[in-house]
Amino acid sequence: MLIKTRSSRAFAFGLNRFGQLGSCSNAGSWSGNGIPVEIALEVNVSGMSAGRKHSLLLGEDGGVWSFGSNDRGQLGFLDQQLVYGGVVCAPARVPGLPAAGQVAAGRSHSVVASKEGQVWGFGNNEHGQLTGAPSSPVLTPMRMFEEETTNFSLVSLTAREMATFLVLSDALTDESRVVLQGWNNVGQLDLPTATPYGKHVLQTCPFLPWQTCDEFAFATLQSGGENVFLEVTESRPATSPPFSRLLLILSRFCRLSSILALPRSPPLSQSSSCLRCYLPFLTLTGS
Repeated sequence: MLIKTRSSRAFAFGLNRFGQLGSCSNAGSWSGNGIPVEIALEVNVSGMSAGRKHSLLLGEDGGVWSFGSNDRGQLGFLDQQLVYGGVVCAPARVPGLPAAGQVAAGRSHSVVASKEGQVWGFGNNEHGQLTGAPSSPVLTPMRMFEEETTNFSLVSLTAREMATFLVLSDALTDESRVVLQGWNNVGQLDLPTATPYGKHVLQTCPFLPWQTCDEFAFATLQSGGENVFLEVTESRPATSPPFSRLLLILSRFCRLSSILALPRSPPLSQSSSCLRCYLPFLTLTGS
């Protein structure tokens, strides 16, 4: 677990078996750290992300620091002694990257977005999470999604398990897109499950099944395990459907609306790839 304080300091607690807490005091031990320990870094922290056995920190100066397991090259170091088994228990700056604005750690791959919106990746590519097709690990930062980000601005970057996701937008046209890349074992790329991996670009039209689909834009994306959650918002005043925000779930397991007994508009649709659940977006407030 990684924590960023209001004063831009980083703390970590939990298992440190692979040095993923950024501390060498008990790296290699299966004993957990129940008390948060500060991660020593020479600059203030502006962002962070935790993978399965490695962690990433983003400094306010745009530098990226990685630590933990490097068994698939997910730390971004071209050091053969660290690949396939080595660990780094103290933060080390990843070389070869421009000034970064976002970082995302997947199960054993890492993705970084520069302040100019370029996307770089390194680490495991067994399921095409870096290139769209399986290959050996990528040991140093490699440009990703060059074509997709040429005319679109990067809104958000997400890496989960064995996949990478982007939300893109064009301020001039209000058009937005989502790029899904990597493993598709249960249709989390919105592709037929017979396609085990790949890359899929979603556009609001025709992805949203309404005549007014061009009045909506993809806003945020979150992924947990084998599910993908997309938030859609109105980009222009809309007449239909009768809500301004919507939560979409992409997975063959998306039975959430039935469990919660929530109304669905438009109705649940099913394709050969997965189920798409369309739910009115919930906002919880309390006093």
